[in-house]
Amino acid sequence: MSMPLWFSNLVSWSAQVALLVLITGLLLRLFPIRHPRVLLAFCRGLSLLTLALPILQPWHRLSTVTPLPDLSGTFTVGPAAPAP
Repeated sequence: MSMPLWFSNLVSWSAQVALLVLITGLLLRLFPIRHPRVLLAFCRGLSLLTLALPILQPWHRLSTVTPLPDLSGTFTVGPAAPAP
């Protein structure tokens, strides 16, 4: 049984957020920001980016379902013909 589509999207989004937080943490260790307003703006930008990820990268969607042709009038079932 396959994973539900919403759960697959949630796992993808969570992995992307975790990767962004990891990279951001490493960058903040390499280049520490000491000014509180700049750090607040940086954190708000990161939060906005994580919330905008589903818009930037569309979610997986169900494939289109092709309707089956209407076969109700193509044949009829009747009593079996006697064997010759």
